[in-house]
Parts: sequence; structure tokens; C-alpha cells
Amino acid sequence: MPEIIKIETAKLAKEKDFDEPVVSFFENGNEALLSDGNASNINSVYWKVEGTSEWYSAPTQSELQKWLRDKHNILVSPITAFSQQFIEDRLVFTFKPCIEKLISVGENLFYREIQYEMFHGLEPMGYEQAFELALYEGLKLIEVK
Repeated sequence: MPEIIKIETAKLAKEKDFDEPVVSFFENGNEALLSDGNASNINSVYWKVEGTSEWYSAPTQSELQKWLRDKHNILVSPITAFSQQFIEDRLVFTFKPCIEKLISVGENLFYREIQYEMFHGLEPMGYEQAFELALYEGLKLIEVK
């Protein structure tokens, strides 16, 4: 099952004008998810009843990743942290967040990795946790007008 973003990431995504059709929502900033199972034309505007509550779209990590890439030229992903260990005779990899932003130099466009002080010395983590952190920090790069 695809991983749904955390409520803190959902709130920041709404601040940055994320309003794509999704099937799950947070109500009143709570951790409880609501879903109708159909994302055809549903967005947080559909779910909001005037004066009753605040709704936050709860996309999957992949849906938010695609929106960041397609709408804002921001690439986010977890990358292998080159830290491996054996747990119960299985090789387990750990990950760190990676964020890249499309920039232009003259007529050339390329992605440049964004280095954050907070990532230096960061303990390696699981795939979904590193993905969530990359999504959250990637959202911070968006300037809402």
C-alpha cells in the first residue's frame, strides 16, 4: 500500500497550494484519515464544508513527489546512505533524503542538489522516513505568491 504523507507535510503542502485530486484527507489537523476511495475529481475544496472544519489533502508520497517535480521542478527522493547492516541474517539498507532543484545557467538547465546543514551528520533512516523528510524540505523551497 502506498505511504500517505504525515499531517505536518500535508499542512505545509496546503500552504504551498497543493490541491490535486486525492482519495484521502486529514480533518481539523488530526491524524485520522478520511477516504472515499475515488480520486476522480475530488480535492480539498470538495471536502470543505463552509464554517465547519479544516481539511488537508493527504496524497501518497509518490503523488506529492510527482507534483513537486511537475509543477515546481523540484526532485525529491531517498538515497542509499551507504550504511548497511545485517539484521536477522538479512542485509538492511538505510537512506538519507535527497533534494534537487532545476536551475538555469545561461541557456542550460540542470538539476543541482540542495545541501542542507541539517542533513550533515543526520543518522541514516528508513526509506519512507527519508522520503517524508525530503518531501517536507522540498516543499519549503516553494515561494507562494
